[in-house]
Amino acid sequence: MVGTVPLFAVLDTATFAAIVVVQILPGAFLTLNDGTLACYLTECFPTRVRYTGFAFSFNTANALFGGTAPFIATLLISTTGSKLAPAYYLAAAAVVALLAMLACPETAGRPLA
Repeated sequence: MVGTVPLFAVLDTATFAAIVVVQILPGAFLTLNDGTLACYLTECFPTRVRYTGFAFSFNTANALFGGTAPFIATLLISTTGSKLAPAYYLAAAAVVALLAMLACPETAGRPLA
């Protein structure tokens, strides 16, 4: 959330080393998310609908946001004229995701339904 705009700004230098760093650094942070995502989504749904809820929410989000990301990025750049516009879009999406995560109740120490 915090590093998105600076990392996009580094991409404008177009050196090979900068591009490698911008690929590796967010990838390392992504492992923090991907390592806990399965547990988080599992705890969000009762046992009766756990597989369906997990699969539907995960795959729908990936299709809607991941599938349209190149189109949205191109649209934002052409509309605003700023190469950083997709970074602001990603940061805003991260804020929304953070708020949604904070609204989800903690289930540690309690049996899942």
